[in-house]
Amino acid sequence: MAPHPLDATSWRLIAYRVDDDAPHVVPDEIEVTLTFDGMRVAGKSGCNRYMGQVALDATTATFSGMASTRMMCPPPLMEIEDAYLHALEMVRSWERQGDRLELRDDTGNPLLTFAATA
Repeated sequence: MAPHPLDATSWRLIAYRVDDDAPHVVPDEIEVTLTFDGMRVAGKSGCNRYMGQVALDATTATFSGMASTRMMCPPPLMEIEDAYLHALEMVRSWERQGDRLELRDDTGNPLLTFAATA
């Protein structure tokens, strides 16, 4: 089985959308990351580390089996973390344009926007 196009890539969240709100920009001092390793994903969700599985094809994506550590952090971190982890559950498609990755909902609206990391 050939690796999927996002295998062995790492990303940093730069914006997220909650419900139908306008996108929220992630402050530089808050680190939210996503790394693809075959059918597994892992990263930092602002306050905690998380991991799970991903099913990808040319345009669709679904995340499942997500688990994370459970440390409590100050409100800005926890609010972004909660929104991020919730948005991952709603992802149904993806699009990569150069050093940007968008994860989208079932209507094609962007939920999470990432920049590639070195």
